[in-house]
Amino acid sequence: MSKRNVLLMLVALCLVTAVYAQGWDQTQLPVDLRGIDVGIRRAVDDVMEGVPEWTKVAVVQVRARDFERSVRNHITRLIERNLTQLDYDLYDRDNMQTIIRERGFQEGMEANRAFTDRELIALGETAKVEKIIVAVLDGGDGVPYTITVSMIDVRTTQKRSATR
Repeated sequence: MSKRNVLLMLVALCLVTAVYAQGWDQTQLPVDLRGIDVGIRRAVDDVMEGVPEWTKVAVVQVRARDFERSVRNHITRLIERNLTQLDYDLYDRDNMQTIIRERGFQEGMEANRAFTDRELIALGETAKVEKIIVAVLDGGDGVPYTITVSMIDVRTTQKRSATR
């Protein structure tokens, strides 16, 4: 094997290692959802446009019709990774789950029911965050998948959404 081929193999190995280390492994997603990370990144960029860095943000809920919890969790991690890369102060997901249980909203999470804006603002106030993020994955049955990411300002109650 030539030095050039060995070098190319090492570069490829480094790239694969970097991709997996960054959590970009999409093998957990159904085949027709691969590539959704691009839509998520663009939607997050759109809804967070103009929001100062280090703003305290919590991802509260990702709803995905007809998908199991592992897909919703994967999409949540993708959104969280994008927010972190944009230098937002991300509220701990485990702490948010505790607040959701304490406020009696757990049944809604289990049933994949959408929280009302009022419930989301109450969760944000309890968690002492400035912005709440929710997302909905929709499509299937021959219809292209879309991801809608919404951001609610806890103080002003204004909502901004982007669909990709």
